[in-house]
Amino acid sequence: MITTTDIRRRAEAHYRQWLTAIASGSPAYEPLTIKRTGDQKKADERWEVLSEIVNQSKEKTGCGYRIELEASAPNSKNKQSRLRAIVFDTASDLLDFIEKTAEYDQFQHDCALIAETPELVPWCVAHVREVVQYAAVWPRLIAVVRFFQENPAPVLPVRLLPIEGVDTKFIEQYNGVLCQLLDVILPQAVIHTTHKKFSKRYGLPEQAPLIECAWNDPTLVAQYGGFNRLAFPADQLGQIPLAASRILLVENRNSMLQVLHHPFADGMVIFGGGYGVSLLKDCQWLQQKVLYYWGDLDTHGLAILSRFRYLFPNTQALMMDEATFDAYRHAWVAGKPYHGAVPENLSNEERQLFERLNSKLLRLEQERVQYRMQH
Repeated sequence: MITTTDIRRRAEAHYRQWLTAIASGSPAYEPLTIKRTGDQKKADERWEVLSEIVNQSKEKTGCGYRIELEASAPNSKNKQSRLRAIVFDTASDLLDFIEKTAEYDQFQHDCALIAETPELVPWCVAHVREVVQYAAVWPRLIAVVRFFQENPAPVLPVRLLPIEGVDTKFIEQYNGVLCQLLDVILPQAVIHTTHKKFSKRYGLPEQAPLIECAWNDPTLVAQYGGFNRLAFPADQLGQIPLAASRILLVENRNSMLQVLHHPFADGMVIFGGGYGVSLLKDCQWLQQKVLYYWGDLDTHGLAILSRFRYLFPNTQALMMDEATFDAYRHAWVAGKPYHGAVPENLSNEERQLFERLNSKLLRLEQERVQYRMQH
């Protein structure tokens, strides 16, 4: 037997189908009729369910569905009328019942706005949920679309695009839906489909990230004009090698400071910032350096070591072994679970440690370990 929960579920499904029709240009409302299903409940249960249906009907509330009844069979002992169907005759009946009147009005308005760019109509039909989801921002989304229609290859960074009414962070905030829309209206030649980030996908210039480096060798300090700490653009660092013969990459900035409290002859420390080590992928000159990596002693720290070692196989791990981990038992904290296969670019000992850390969910933070350079 049908219940009020079933009625609401069917009404909402009918509403979603109707929105798709509206988006495709067929706004006429088709009445919804929900016929009675088999009566498998006991008589007292059926009466309770029917009473709830009646109490929520248009007859009782003034809006929503009406109830169609059918008389009992002439020879039936039960002379009570039975529920035949639930009917939502009008659009307002349906909208009032599922409380979607305001959403429906906004949807119609947004569909009309989107349809002013005819190329987007098929997208609108196929993405009704997104049209509803971004109801509050469609004027700005369409403003971005129109700007790119007129300027398919702008030469300004995302935050400098002169789009009226659109704040500087809007495109980054709505990256996903904007990429869907621009993929429809822009020539394929200007879309870099391998990228999901807006600026990379549409070829907008980006400021190269900075890579922070530090050193305390007096010869290097003199060579770099008296500076002992600088940040270099990643793209330029890929072309211009650092002067030191020894390079230590650390996961945390505080550990960089700890290293520099000790002499590091002909050495430089690079702040990697965790998975940011990938920014160094173009620094192939690192292959010719004595290269170390020191990070957190947990599954993610070992995964970062593996990733960096994939780029630079000559990387030596520093204080990322079982002996170091056991020596700092007092500083262990809870680790985060690692999802995925065991990283490939680990030694047998490192892999065993990874599995131990992953099974016990333990972590030793890099900052808790006293720095020492292994020779």
